[in-house]
Amino acid sequence: MTGTLYIIGMGPGDLELMTPLATRILRQVHVVIGYHGYLQLLKPVLDAKRQIIVAKELSQEVDRAAIAVQYALDGYDVAVVSSGDAGIYGMAGVIFEYLSQHNPVNPPPIEMVPGISALQAAAARVGAPIMHDFAVLSLSDLMTPWNTIKQRLEHAAQGDFVIALYNPRSAKRQHQIEEARDIFLRYRSPKTPVAIVRNVSRSGESVVLTDLEHLLTHLIDMFSLVLIGNSQTFIWNERLITPRGYYSSPDLRVLVLGGTIEGRQIAQRLAARRIPVTLSYQNAPSYHPWPVGVEVHHGSFDYRSLTEFVQHHHVNYIVDASHPDAKTIHHLAKTVSETLHVDYVRYARSSLLPEHPLIYPVTSHEDAAQIAATMSGTVLLMVGIKFLDVYAQVLLPRPQMNPVIRILPKSSSIHKAETLGFAPQQIIAMMGPFSQSINAALYDQYRPQLVVTKAGSYDLHDKVQPALDRGIPVVVVHRAPESGGWEAVGEGHVDSLEALEQQILSKIRVHSPL
Repeated sequence: MTGTLYIIGMGPGDLELMTPLATRILRQVHVVIGYHGYLQLLKPVLDAKRQIIVAKELSQEVDRAAIAVQYALDGYDVAVVSSGDAGIYGMAGVIFEYLSQHNPVNPPPIEMVPGISALQAAAARVGAPIMHDFAVLSLSDLMTPWNTIKQRLEHAAQGDFVIALYNPRSAKRQHQIEEARDIFLRYRSPKTPVAIVRNVSRSGESVVLTDLEHLLTHLIDMFSLVLIGNSQTFIWNERLITPRGYYSSPDLRVLVLGGTIEGRQIAQRLAARRIPVTLSYQNAPSYHPWPVGVEVHHGSFDYRSLTEFVQHHHVNYIVDASHPDAKTIHHLAKTVSETLHVDYVRYARSSLLPEHPLIYPVTSHEDAAQIAATMSGTVLLMVGIKFLDVYAQVLLPRPQMNPVIRILPKSSSIHKAETLGFAPQQIIAMMGPFSQSINAALYDQYRPQLVVTKAGSYDLHDKVQPALDRGIPVVVVHRAPESGGWEAVGEGHVDSLEALEQQILSKIRVHSPL
């Protein structure tokens, strides 16, 4: 007659968190098998004089399974212990796989005894981080190829799950947590809340609350569990909270007036938080797919049509993320918001640059063209197409000049450049966004004596820094603010996506009892 094989989750370490059923079985069985570190924690429960205690090292899981099955087949009641829950990265799968491969004639009866997982214990320590959908991943690539783990991380990050990372870092595995952090930064704000819970419910327990940006500055090892919030997770009173939706504001709709890359990004962030959002474009941009969960509107607005749209769609927040030069829509949106008493915020790209002897700020393209005219050789113009005629008139007649322009790969833009007199070898048609490395490659290829760009461009720093690194002077065209106009950066303007998102969320929470 065979004995019973119990697969027991002993919880995270504190014996008070082990279930009464697990405690009772551990005291009754003949044989207890487990990692020696776990058996040390269980000493107050076990009876070394009466019971057979089999201690094994890490990586000897298959040996534990084989010994347990054999004892059970010999008629002993056996308990195999795992920390947390045995069915979560524990011994349950190892034992069932062993039995399926060896297929004994009379397999022993098996009973699973659930335990509190490290994830549950860590989550309890830091508040309510897994109140909504979450995913659990191990960063250990001992059993799973790293490329497979990265693919799962990519999809989990893109799906906006709260993430629990087991086995985040060891002495031999340093890069995995770094790559995981980089993957999440592609989809979430650097300020996304993160908790690092080490030795949960055991001696030496520690809890660190941080964010994605600063995750790697803290101690992370095999005794740590990392909890990464989703796009809605926030910190309140030293607790991580992921809203379930009980206090959402269903009557809120945000209208994002697009025209910039940041407009698409803020719409995507709001949609990830399940906030109804419409992204409006005067002309349909060329990129696809559209942000998931974002309603897209095409076509221009006048005062009447924008007023009707806001009223018909119950818009109560307008985010003006249109192009910096789109003055008509700026004034229109501001006027409609004031008339209808709708909240309004203008996203204004930051044009702050460090003081540097190679940076020449000007307030007009005419001034920039005159500075460029003093140079000889190649001048790289990254100013768009709207004011290109200014540079063509000043620079093309000068034989010592070689003005090279970077424009969008659109037939209308290329046609205008050729009509103004730019030769094919003077036209770079590329679609952004452009990283510092791409800009650096262009500078190395064309070796310009001067770079001209606009302060309103979204990648201003990525244009300027590689030029400064190579000793190339940069002319930056700043738009002169309108006299007394609301267009000047100040009240009603935000210059970072994080601040913009938080401003909108704060308005939501004013209407909610959070």
